Amino acid sequence: MNLAPFVLGLLWGFFRKVPLYAVFSRRFNWQKLGILLKRRFHSSFRKHFRVYPFLILSFLIGTFRQYPILSDRFGDAGWYPAVWVSFALAQYGFLLYFLFRNRFKPGIWMILVGTLLNGLVIVANGGQMPVGSAVEMFGAAAADSITAAPHYMLASAETRLALLSDQIPFWLLGWFMISIGDFPIMIGIFRLAKYLPRRIVRKNPSEVDLSVQYEYTEER
Repeated sequence: MNLAPFVLGLLWGFFRKVPLYAVFSRRFNWQKLGILLKRRFHSSFRKHFRVYPFLILSFLIGTFRQYPILSDRFGDAGWYPAVWVSFALAQYGFLLYFLFRNRFKPGIWMILVGTLLNGLVIVANGGQMPVGSAVEMFGAAAADSITAAPHYMLASAETRLALLSDQIPFWLLGWFMISIGDFPIMIGIFRLAKYLPRRIVRKNPSEVDLSVQYEYTEER
């Protein structure tokens, strides 16, 4: 789901201020466009993000939580719920710390807020994201896939913080069930992806207060 706003944001960033209406004009300078896109491509890999290992750890734990490795073998054990919640706490804790350390990047604050909202409802419900009954509009197979996934559950009357769970059917290059927190996450990802190809212009070091970790940017 988050891949779509990322790709759309990248495309916006790469072709920002490019006169696409003139592509089929004889005067359109394809060589200049190629140089511009090449520079923006290189700029996308020159952005500095802090504490990368925390993002990697969060991704690895999140990937592990998607597979029923523990639930199939130890789902009935008394210690299993506490361990599963601990994995969710670790995943979202690492991710939130990464986002906070990079909070001055465009869109990161929105991703942080949405991630916090999603993390709260997941931890409150034993490490699983509740999914509302509207998922049944996609067919019985969709509801069955929710119950089979260890990191999801069908919402019920006992669901905690149900307002923050996946209650909203949403179309974005396909139908998904999303939460309130997913909206700022998608907007933030779009803004961050749009920023990546942008050229960074740094002020003269003598004019910069080194105690403030800002990154100076200018759209060009």
